Formats: sequence, structure tokens, C-alpha cells
Amino acid sequence: MLPYNARTKDRGFTALEILIALVIAGVLAAIAAPSFLSMFNKNKVNDALTQVRGALREAQREAIRKSKSCTLTIDTTKKDITANPTDCLPIKPSLYEKRDASGNCIESRVAIATNLTGTPPQFKFSFRGNTNKLGTIVVYSSDNTTNRMGCLVVSNGIGMIRTGNYDGSTATVDSNDCHTTEDTTE
Repeated sequence: MLPYNARTKDRGFTALEILIALVIAGVLAAIAAPSFLSMFNKNKVNDALTQVRGALREAQREAIRKSKSCTLTIDTTKKDITANPTDCLPIKPSLYEKRDASGNCIESRVAIATNLTGTPPQFKFSFRGNTNKLGTIVVYSSDNTTNRMGCLVVSNGIGMIRTGNYDGSTATVDSNDCHTTEDTTE
């Protein structure tokens, strides 16, 4: 026998209640999706900037350690960083997501711009770890889903590397548009 206050008609949710819950969940997902995508691409930019900075610092360290000059080539179309001699950069950074059979970047969420001269642009560290030119590298979202643009400046002379936020144009990269977040010297 059932107790007096027991309900016998509670069997679950009605179709209307489920529909309302799904509509609310859909609206919340539609609101959150652009923010999530922007955060994801901002993290991609930050990771790429960290990889570029790590490659420059590693090449600078190897030049000092091995007492020989080291040249880094930054290919903005292939999104590739290579070193000459190759042992200056033991771990090659990966700024791309997919490559074709000939090694060209076919999918990437980041793009690179620089004011370095040469085709492709290059940094050269001497055996003392210094460089003979000032250079700025800007890393940004290739599909403009985030307004985050990170920059990296290598100073002329002592080879100090600083990173920051970039607020200029990627068509004409200028070191004065890189507002630093930290300074490091090696």
C-alpha cells in the first residue's frame, strides 16, 4: 500500500520541459562559442610566439656555447624557422598545423610578419650571442578571429630579446608598436 502523500503521476519530464531546456542550452552555446573560439586562437598566437622566442633564444645560446655564428631563417610563407648550421636549432618549432607533400603550410591559425630584410628574412647571432641588426617579428591570428597580436623584438648589438603586444599594422612592422610585457637578456 502506498503512503498517503506519495505521487503516482510523476514519471519524468514532459516534451515541453525538454524542449525549453534544449532551447536554453542552445542559446547559451551560441553565446559561448565565439568567446571560446577567440580564446582558442589567442592561445594559438601565444604558443606560436613562445615557440619563436624559444627558437631565437636557443639559437643564441648555441652560438655562444659552440663559439660560432648561427643564422636563423624565418620563412613567413611556409611558417618555418630553420638554422644554419642546422645544429644551432636542435628542436625545430612547429608553427603550422598541416603541410603538403612538398613541405608548404596548408593550414595554420597563425601568421607571421616581420621587418627583417632578406628573402627569406634572417637573424644572425655571433659567437658572443649578439646580432648586427634590429628586428621585429609579429605573430597574429591568420583568420582574424582574435585581435591578439604578439610581437618579439631582438635588439641591435647585445641581442636582447623582448616580447609584448603589438598594436600596429602587419603590413609595415615597426618595433615602436611592440609594447613589452617582459625583458630578458641572455
